[in-house]
Amino acid sequence: MRFRVLGPLRVRSGGGWVPVAAPQQRVVLAMLLADAGQVVSSEKLVDAVWPDRPPRRPVNTIAVYVMRIRRLVGDGVVVTRGGGYELVAGDGDVDAVVFERLLAAARREREDGRLAAADGRLGEALALWRGPVLADVPASASMTAWVAHLAQLRLAAEEDRVDVLVRLGRHAEVVDEARLLVERSPLRERRWVLLMTALHRCGRRGEALAAYQRARQVLLAELGLEPGAALREVQRAILTDEPPAASAGWAPAAGGPVPAQLPADISGFTGRGDYLRRLDELRPATDDGAGAAVVISAIAGTAGVGKTALALHWAHRVRDGFPDGQLYVNLGGWSAGPPARPVEVLARFLRALGVPPEQVPAGLDEAGALYRSRLAGKRMLVVLDNARDAGQVRPLLPASPGCLALVTSRSRLTGLVARDGATALTLDVLTGEEARALLAWGVGESRVRAEPRAAAALVRLCGHLPLAVRIAAANLSSRPHASIAEYAARLRRDRLRGLEVDDDPAGGLGAAFDLSYDALPADARRLFRLLGPPTAPRNPQRRSWTRRP
Repeated sequence: MRFRVLGPLRVRSGGGWVPVAAPQQRVVLAMLLADAGQVVSSEKLVDAVWPDRPPRRPVNTIAVYVMRIRRLVGDGVVVTRGGGYELVAGDGDVDAVVFERLLAAARREREDGRLAAADGRLGEALALWRGPVLADVPASASMTAWVAHLAQLRLAAEEDRVDVLVRLGRHAEVVDEARLLVERSPLRERRWVLLMTALHRCGRRGEALAAYQRARQVLLAELGLEPGAALREVQRAILTDEPPAASAGWAPAAGGPVPAQLPADISGFTGRGDYLRRLDELRPATDDGAGAAVVISAIAGTAGVGKTALALHWAHRVRDGFPDGQLYVNLGGWSAGPPARPVEVLARFLRALGVPPEQVPAGLDEAGALYRSRLAGKRMLVVLDNARDAGQVRPLLPASPGCLALVTSRSRLTGLVARDGATALTLDVLTGEEARALLAWGVGESRVRAEPRAAAALVRLCGHLPLAVRIAAANLSSRPHASIAEYAARLRRDRLRGLEVDDDPAGGLGAAFDLSYDALPADARRLFRLLGPPTAPRNPQRRSWTRRP
C-alpha cells in the first residue's frame, strides 16, 4: 500500500509512513487520490486549494506543488496529461480502495452463508481506519462527496460486522459493541435494531424494550419521526415473546418518495388502438389492489416496430392509476453496450424508493427481497424496456397485488409467459393509414396531400415500420423543397442507406437491425446474407446483414 486516506493523509516513503508537509500540497494530493486514474485539471486544483483568493499565477504554483509531491511518491505516479494531472495507482495502492474491495467481498460471503469468512474480511477492512477520512487535509467542496461516501461505508461496515456476529450466535459478546455504535450514531435506526436483537437473543427482554423506548424518544426529539418498520417489528417480536430473529437484517420504513421515472410521452403517436385496449384490460381491477394479481405484459416485436413508444404512451395514459409511482429502466438488452445487470437495476430502483445508498444490498437475492418488500401494499407501475431475455427481467418483477410490470423486448420472452403468467403482445407494423398519418405528422398534412401516391409508396417502402417512417419524415423535413417522390426513388435504389439519419448514421434503421443481426448464430447470419438482394453494395467496413456473402 502506498497511500493512506482513512485517517490523516500519509504516503509510504523510505520504508515508512510520512505526512505531506504543506497543507496546500495535501489538498492537491488528496484531490488526485479522490479521482485516481482520471485527469484532474489544473483549474479544479486551483479552486480546491484557493477557493477565495488564488495567487497571481496559481497554475504555476500548482505545478510546483506537484513537483514536490513527485519527489515524495516517486517517478511515474503523478503524470501530466491534457492540462492537468493524473495519479496512477494500482488496486492495492490506496487504503480506501482496499477497504471497499474487502467490504464488497465480505458482503458476498455473508450472502453465501460464509459468516466466519465475512467476519474476518470486515475486521480486516475496519482495521484500515485510523480516524476520519483525510483528517489532516483542509476541507474542500470538491472532495465532500467522496469523503462522505467513505464515511457512510465505514458506518455500514461497523453495522455489518455486528450483524454477522449476531448471526454467528456471538450476540453476548457484541452487546456492548452494538451499544457503542448506537451512542456514536443514535439516528441510524439499524444500530438500534442490532442492539435490540442482540439483547433479545441474550434473553434480556427488559433492556431490549427499554432500548426501543430510548430510540423512539431520540427519533421523535431529533427528527419528529416515529420508529420505522424494522424497529417496530423487533419490538413486536419481543412483546409477543417470539423466538429471536435469526438475522438482524434491515428493512427501511414504509412510505418514502414517490418515483416518477417515465420518460416523456412519444410525440406524434399514431394508431395502435387495439393494443391500447388490450393493455387497458390488464390493469388491476380493484381500487386498492386487494386480491388483484400482479400483472405482467410482455410486448415483443422486431426492431423499430414501436414497442417502447407503445409502452410509454400507454404508461402515461394510466399513470394516475398508480399513485405510488412509476419506475422505468432501459435494460439495454439490444444495444451496442452490455445489457444492464439486474442487481444494478435493483440498486437504482431501491434508491428511488428511498433506501439510503449505504443500505442497498450488494447481492441479487437480498436486493430483490428488499425491493419486493418496498413495493408491498403499493400500486406501482414498473416499465422494463428493451429486455434481453426473461432471466434479466425476472428479478425486477414486483410481487405486490396492485402492481403492474410492462416489459418490452425483441425476444418473445416465452419464459415470462410460461413461468410468470405474463400476457404476451406481439406488435405488428402500422396499417397503411396509420403509417400515412405518422408521415403527415412529421412532414405536414399539406405536403402529403400534394403527393398522395408518392406518400403511399414511401410508407410501403418503409414497410409500415414506425421507426422507418419517422426517419423518412425527419429526412424530408430537413429538405423542405425536396419532393416525396424523389425521396421514394432514393429508397428504391438503396433502402437501408436511404433510411439513415442524415447527421447520425448510428440512429438509422440499419444500425437498429444490426443489433439483432449481430446477436444471431453465425449460420443464421450467413443465411440472411445469402437471402439478401444480389445487387446490394459490398461494403467491407460495415458489419451489416446487408453485405453479400
